[in-house]
Formats: sequence, C-alpha cells, structure tokens
Amino acid sequence: MTSLITDVLTERAERAGSPVLDLDRIAADGEHRARRARVTRIAGASGVGLLAAATVGAVVLAGLDGSPGRSATGPDVAGAPSSAPAAPVPVSRMLSYATGESIVVPQADLELRAGKRVASFVPVDDGFVWMAPEGAVSFLPSDGGASTTIGLTEPSGGALRAENDGSLVAWIDFAVTGGPELVVHDTATGAEVLRTGENLDADADAYRDSPNPAYVYAVDRGSVYWRNSAGAVRTEVATGRSEVLDPDAGGFRIGDVAAGQIASTASTGEGDARDDSATRVGPGLSGGTVLPWSGNDHLSPDARSMSFEDEDELVVVDVATGREVGPENPGYDYWVVTQWVGSDTVAVLGIRDIAALDNPDGPDTAPLEFLTCEIPDGACTVVAEDEIDLNAFAIPVGETS
Repeated sequence: MTSLITDVLTERAERAGSPVLDLDRIAADGEHRARRARVTRIAGASGVGLLAAATVGAVVLAGLDGSPGRSATGPDVAGAPSSAPAAPVPVSRMLSYATGESIVVPQADLELRAGKRVASFVPVDDGFVWMAPEGAVSFLPSDGGASTTIGLTEPSGGALRAENDGSLVAWIDFAVTGGPELVVHDTATGAEVLRTGENLDADADAYRDSPNPAYVYAVDRGSVYWRNSAGAVRTEVATGRSEVLDPDAGGFRIGDVAAGQIASTASTGEGDARDDSATRVGPGLSGGTVLPWSGNDHLSPDARSMSFEDEDELVVVDVATGREVGPENPGYDYWVVTQWVGSDTVAVLGIRDIAALDNPDGPDTAPLEFLTCEIPDGACTVVAEDEIDLNAFAIPVGETS
C-alpha cells in the first residue's frame, strides 16, 4: 500500500524506533494485493499515554438517543441521526480508539487504562483484547476492572481477531517451542478454549505477505478462519474439527467473515481486462456476490453491507445489490471506516488536512475526528475530536500496521 499517510507514519515510527511491517501491496504468493490500506498504518507506531479508567455498563449510543452531538457538516445539533439501533449496544462495541496506554470510548465518556501502551486491540462483548508492544495479549473489561494478561503473539505482525457478537478471540502464539499454535480464548469464562499446532510449520511466521504465513483471518459463529500450511482453513472451536477451504490460499485470501458469509479475494474480466481487485461475498469461496472493490474491507455484523477504502474515501455497499449506500464525504481529505457499530452504523476516522501530515520533521500530533454514520440514510455525527499522538494511536482492527 503506497500512500501519503503510510509514508508519513512509517517515517515517524522509524524515528521513534518501533518495528513497522511494510505491506506495500505485496502478495509474495503471487495471489493478490494487500487488502489493508492507510487506516491500518495510521494505528501502528510507538509512544506513551495517560488517561484514567471508568466504570460503565451497556448503554445506548451517544448521539443516537437524543443526546447532543455535532453534525459532520455544521453546528451543534440537539438531536440524532434519523435511525437508531433496535437494542442498546455494549460499550465495547461502540466507536473506540486507543491512545497511549488507554482505550477511549467517547460516546460513553469512557477511558480505560490498560497499564501499557496499546499497540493493537479488538472489541469483544465484555471489553477489549489488546496487545502490548512486546506482544503480550491482555483482556481489559469494559466495567473498569483490571487488565489481565491472557497470552502472547508476535509483536510486529501478529493479528488479534474477535467475533462480531460474542466473547471469542483468536491469535497465533509464536513463542511455543516446536512451532506456532493457534489460540482461542473466551473472555466471558476467562478460559483458553482451543490451542492447536495443526499444520503449522516451525518456520511459519506472522507476516501476512510471507510465503508461509500463520495468520488468523476472522472469528465467526464459533469458528476460526485462519491460514496454515494446509491453506485457508475453518476450525470449529467446540470440536476442534477443521475444513480446508482453499489449499492454495495465502495470507490475503480471506478479508473478513460475518454471519456465516465470507469476504474473499476475487477477479473480474479475462485476459488483458482481468482485474484482481474485487471481493467475493458468500458462504464459501466460490459463488456469492462479486463486488468491484477491495481494501480495508469490513462486513457489517449481519453481512448485509460491506465497507471499503477507495483512494482515501470510504465506500459502503449493499452486498446483495452492489449498490453504494454510504454517506457523502462532508469535506475530509481522508475518511475511512474503522469498525461497524451494530449492523446499521459505521465508525469513521476523518482527517481534514492530510497534506499537513506530509512533513516527517513536523509535529507528532494531529487533529483527528471520529464520526458515526448511519447506513443507508447517510447521516453522520462527529462524536469526538482529539489531538492524537501519531506514535501512540490504534484503531480496533487488531493489527499493529
């Protein structure tokens, strides 16, 4: 992925002395391009943070329940976007980001102290699973309880993946003698529910673009979708039974999974007109619907909609029809989806002046705006504006770069 924000943050990270994984549209297996884009790099360097912890339970989305919010285009508004979720959203499933040693949920006025810098994190129903710079994996409950270490992964390439609605989280443990192992942890019970080294070679590594990656694509409906030496595999957590979905798959074969639907790489056209930058959505890796987008792709929890990044712009489409249903850009140089908040709302990161970051000797902070946008009506509300240390910032994608 070649982009201004990638270059800027890579240079800043190198000055800070932290490891950075470069995935500049490489697919070493010759299969497909990198599916992450600028937004994942924005969350990938080093630094130190502060902030305090709070105790909050499940609440209705701020800005969607009649509480004050600011429209993305103008003055403060007393009301909310036109549609609200049918049920309260758990705190941990709201728009969130990490700065320094804290995970921030602005709609709940919540800042949870992790105790170390949060290099990457993912939400689960009862809190957040996060990784420290040295690779320690911990669970931070959203009720204000203390963070607890639950495992270890590769600090510069290891991915954390969690269910859209549940308490299962998975990663690859590379510290095991004899070779890496897939680990699945249930935050609701505090127990490790699966550990296996099935088809994981001793020389497998965490880098998605390597010839032999050990990589978790997604967790959905009690199954882990991951890549080992057998290819792309679906493993049922309760039984440990595995099914090979594609024996030739590399690290980018599957982009996301939700509600039993798999978003995978696809091609359109033939010969000179062949285009490999498409995404297939369906219950398997064939058939289904082919969408002419790829990059920073996220399925909604119900798999009815999907978001992409296209030239620094967010795109949200109806999966069944391929019709664009996303909001109009209200004036940002750069705005992309960072997560889904339920099935009808996207969380968005907006930067109004991306060119201001194009100076490696400039300040290490930048004003970022965080919005929620309703799908499909497109109404957006700014829920937080923060001066962020770019060397100590993460969004809930579960990766450090």
